Amino acid sequence: MRLLSVLLTITATFIFSGCVASPSPQIANVDKINSFRDYVIQKRSNEVGNYDVVATMANKTLLELRVFNEPTTTADATDVLKVLDDAKTYCSAKGGYVIYGDGSITAIENLPTAFSFDYIGYKNDMQKQGRGKFDGFLKCTNSSDDFEIEYMVDNVDLRRDHMIGGGYMQTYSRYFLINHQKPQSSDQKTWQNSSKYDNSKDKSIKEILSIENGTTPWKYEKATGAYKYCTFNSGKFFVKNQITKNTPMNIDEYLIQRANSMNESQIECQEKRKQGQGCYIMSHYNFTDNDMFYCKNQKHTELEFTLDHQNNSIFYKNSLEKF
Repeated sequence: MRLLSVLLTITATFIFSGCVASPSPQIANVDKINSFRDYVIQKRSNEVGNYDVVATMANKTLLELRVFNEPTTTADATDVLKVLDDAKTYCSAKGGYVIYGDGSITAIENLPTAFSFDYIGYKNDMQKQGRGKFDGFLKCTNSSDDFEIEYMVDNVDLRRDHMIGGGYMQTYSRYFLINHQKPQSSDQKTWQNSSKYDNSKDKSIKEILSIENGTTPWKYEKATGAYKYCTFNSGKFFVKNQITKNTPMNIDEYLIQRANSMNESQIECQEKRKQGQGCYIMSHYNFTDNDMFYCKNQKHTELEFTLDHQNNSIFYKNSLEKF
């Protein structure tokens, strides 16, 4: 099965995909927030498209940090530092401390970041701690809301565009899977708490996805934009494809399953390299060449829709077809 690369355009999907990160607010009374997930949603809700709580289960949260148009020669750890900072700040406020996993230490070593005191500070702290304390990415322990970031997956739905004069601009996501010791108090996503969407309430899905004559070109951001639009309006979003054995699957379960599969592939590749075998994963992909997306909305049935993704095109229907 051939999986598609991602093409990004700045269209009406901007609102639901994001492009430029906004300065993150400082959250007061962090100690009174009872969920790390809620903390991230409150702090990062206006960075939607760049920093999202993209999938939730009772004891799991999947973060997606999407980097736009980054020259390959200047890739750095800016988004990784955001996740480290959020985890450390919340953990400390809940009376705990963080243990840096080998995954985060490797990420920081591989992504030198110029002119960043935060980067230098984390790198020094990690060197003092040393490797071998935790196999994953990061652990918050001895707090009233312990959690761990099990792994980071790099190069999710990556696309590259040639730059004038040589080189590439790349757009890609990093996934971070969080395991919570306690069930989290909310299954909300960042965009459902975002003031960025206030002006989009009256827009239709056809406007958001730039659909003309029932079709629009396939983009990764259009699939995620449809998901955000659907759930922002109190709907439930489902995916059906070869991966789901052609049975509709809730998007939260689907994305976490895909992230786990990506991490397994990443680990297998690392092991092959340790054995001297060549292995390089250019990109991990969430979707296939042929997917069905369904928005089910019992509250507002007029907002239900179906998207049929076939290779380079998306076909729109304003109803739930074959659901």
